[in-house]
Amino acid sequence: DRQGQNFIGVKIGDVNGNAIANSLIAETRSVSTLQLEMPSIQVNAGDEVIVPLTVTQVMEVVGLQMAFETNGLAITEVVGPAEIGTADFNTTGNTTKVVWYDNAGARVSSGDELLYMTVKAQQTGHVSEMIQLSTNQRDNLAFDAELEQFDLRVASDRAEQYVAQTLEVWQNTPNPFSDVTTIQFATPINDAITLTVSDISGQVVHRVDDTYDAGTHQIEIAREVLPANGLYYYEIRTSKSSVTRKMIVIE
Repeated sequence: DRQGQNFIGVKIGDVNGNAIANSLIAETRSVSTLQLEMPSIQVNAGDEVIVPLTVTQVMEVVGLQMAFETNGLAITEVVGPAEIGTADFNTTGNTTKVVWYDNAGARVSSGDELLYMTVKAQQTGHVSEMIQLSTNQRDNLAFDAELEQFDLRVASDRAEQYVAQTLEVWQNTPNPFSDVTTIQFATPINDAITLTVSDISGQVVHRVDDTYDAGTHQIEIAREVLPANGLYYYEIRTSKSSVTRKMIVIE
C-alpha cells in the first residue's frame, strides 16, 4: 500500500505533513514560481482516468510537495516517470498531500510529464474544477538543485471538454510494472487505432486494433501477454500519426 508512507528524511517535508522543513523554508525564500499544467478532462461518475502534470519550464528540480483539495473525485494513485524521481501521497478526507523528489536532481524541460495522478470520479464534471491546490502556500513548494524555493502553481487548459488537437499518448502507469499497466491516450477525431508492443529487436509481441471516438481512452496490458521481462516499445497509431514510448516489465 503506497499510501501512508512517511518520508521524514526528505528535506522538503514528509507526505503526512509532519516534517515540513521550517528552517529550510526560512532560509531559501524566493518569489520564483514553477508552473505545472493539467488537462481539463471531462469525467462522469465512476470514470477512472490518469491525469498528467506537465512542466512548463526548464529547471533542475530535487523535490516538490503539494496539497490538493478534491471535490467530487478521489485521487487513488500518484506515480512519477520511471526515469526520474520518487512520488508518494497520503489522503485524509478531501485533502491529498503529494511528495516528489529526486536526490540526484532531475533536469526537466517544458512539456515533460512529472507526475501522473489516477483519479476516480464520483460525479460528472471537469477534473480541473474538482482538484484545486491548497490555499496554504507552504503546502505547495518546489526546490531546485541550489535549494532555491519555488512557489507551485497548477494551470489548466480548461475547455468545455478536453479534446486533443493531435494524438496524445501518455507514459504507461505504473512503469515499471509486474502485473498490469495502463496506457492512456487522446485522439482528436473518431478513428481506427492500433496499439502495438514490440521488443528491443523490433518484433511485435502484442497488438490491439479498435475504433475510438474523439476523446481520452485507456488500454490495459497484462504482464501475461508479454513473453519476458525487460524493455518494450509501445506505439499508438492512428490514420494520421503515431506516438511511441518505452515501458519496462519486471519480476
